[in-house]
Amino acid sequence: MIIKQSRISSPNAKSVGALADYLLYGQGAHRMPPYRRCRYLFTNSELGSVSAAAAEMILVNDTSFVKTNKHEHYVFSLCRGEHLSRDEWQRVIGEFRTEFGYQDTLYFAAVHKDRACEHLHLVVSAIDIKRHVKISSWNSYYRAAKLAARLNREFGLQDSWSKGQGNDQGEESRNAS
Repeated sequence: MIIKQSRISSPNAKSVGALADYLLYGQGAHRMPPYRRCRYLFTNSELGSVSAAAAEMILVNDTSFVKTNKHEHYVFSLCRGEHLSRDEWQRVIGEFRTEFGYQDTLYFAAVHKDRACEHLHLVVSAIDIKRHVKISSWNSYYRAAKLAARLNREFGLQDSWSKGQGNDQGEESRNAS
């Protein structure tokens, strides 16, 4: 597993909606219905859908005093032939949120099956809804590598970081917004 932080080109809250649309449908000529693109969808929104979670995140972002980088986009890529169950992906999300301090933030995620490698897109609000502070993503590259190594051991996955295998996803590993 590789965990990469995808830079969001526009820090405004409206780009959360664009990310939700991308996660569900894709972009350009590659747009397709969610049932063909997504293996699993996750959110902690009480309304239960990715679209509702995005709307809720926009509302939190708009009422926050924080001016930039109000949300983060991470991509978790497995190697070819590797798969995780819904419960295992849910555990990955939970461990990531705990490790990075996003326990009290809104999120939505989609596991995509539209490329050679199964991968998860996770969009998290950088605004802690209980403490009303911004969660720092400082040193995220090294923290992600450490977490990926631990998750690889726990789930019996290949260590893609050290083998330099990459995710073979083309546009998926670039910014999705």
